[in-house]
Parts: sequence; C-alpha cells; structure tokens
Amino acid sequence: MKLHAGHGILLAFVAPVLLAFIVLKFEWFEGGATSGGVFLDKPLLQQNWQQGAWQHKWAVFGICDAHCDAMQSFLARVKTTLGQYQSRVVGVAVGPSAPSVDAQGIYWQAMLEDLPEGWSQQGTIFVMDPMGQVMLMYPAPLSMEEALAQGKAVKSDLYKMLKLSRVG
Repeated sequence: MKLHAGHGILLAFVAPVLLAFIVLKFEWFEGGATSGGVFLDKPLLQQNWQQGAWQHKWAVFGICDAHCDAMQSFLARVKTTLGQYQSRVVGVAVGPSAPSVDAQGIYWQAMLEDLPEGWSQQGTIFVMDPMGQVMLMYPAPLSMEEALAQGKAVKSDLYKMLKLSRVG
C-alpha cells in the first residue's frame, strides 16, 4: 500500500499526539521535580510573622538537645551559602520548647498542631515567604547523610525563590 503525500503529513502530526496520550494514560512518564521539599498545594498563612523576610523555620519539640543545636548551626551555614541573598533570610526555631519562644512561636505552635500527620516532627523544616505563607516543608532527616542532602535542597530551593522574588 502506497501512502499519499497528504497521509504522510497527517501521520506526522497525529502520531506524536497519539504517542503522548498513550504515555500519559499508562503513566509511563514521571514528571521532574523542581524543588527538594514538599510544595504545599495550599500555602499555610501564618499570622503575626516577621514581615519582610524569607524565613526557614525548624520545629522543636521536647528538649532542644544536641541534635537541635546542630540543626540550628546547620541552617545558619545554609543561610551563609546563599551569598548575596543571605541578608534576605531569617532562621527561626519554632515550637513549645524552641530556644526563644515568643508570641510568634506560640502562633507557630498552634499551626504545627494543625498540620497533617508526620509534618510536625522534631527537626521538620519549613520555608515561609515574606508575605507570611508557608510554601515548602522538608521532613526531619533521620541520618547525617539525609541532613546534608536536605541542606542542599533547602539551599537550592531558597536560592531559586530569592532569585525570582522581588519582595523580601
């Protein structure tokens, strides 16, 4: 059977669309991730926040032990790696036993209690924009290797958001 020129052109346009439909229908395509954290579909609005700065916060429950202190110093180093953008970021520990519990920490404590299961564990990191919306969540690392990978992810995500953002 010989194809007419019109059939070849039609096939050239229809075949890619049909192939794309089949790939998506059978879920053979895995979309790429652009962030290392869990992006919140509906950002949480935090009341009484420190206006005008990007913030990375980590949850502190129980006693702020050596792990908590290490996390504090670790996130300070992440901030330092942001270079020219580091002045736009503030790191804060939040929760009932955070090193400095103020009125803002109490509001955060209430918010942490409303989060889904597993999101309010010791060491969970949140990224909040200057408008008071919690945008990203990073689960608490279980090992030092996970903590290093998570630090790179936090730094990468913050850097992208700071580069694109005109506020804060």
